Amino acid sequence: MNKAYIVKCKCGGMVAAVMDNPNHKEDTAKEVAGCIQAGYTVERVDCEVVRNTEWCKCKPQKSKGTLPLNDGSSSPERSRI
Repeated sequence: MNKAYIVKCKCGGMVAAVMDNPNHKEDTAKEVAGCIQAGYTVERVDCEVVRNTEWCKCKPQKSKGTLPLNDGSSSPERSRI
């Protein structure tokens, strides 16, 4: 079964998912490391888990390339990875 990394906010919702593709090991490692550095919980799971995980309910950022602050609040401020 294919694997992926899910990135979770402190609220428990998923804020991102990264496929664990052997052809892109360096890119995957860089993305996962950035999420961990930003304080998110990262789990390696079956792809089916990604499809069934609820998304973060924190207020989304207006600009691209950002994730919610990992504080479980609905603050409009975001952390850039």
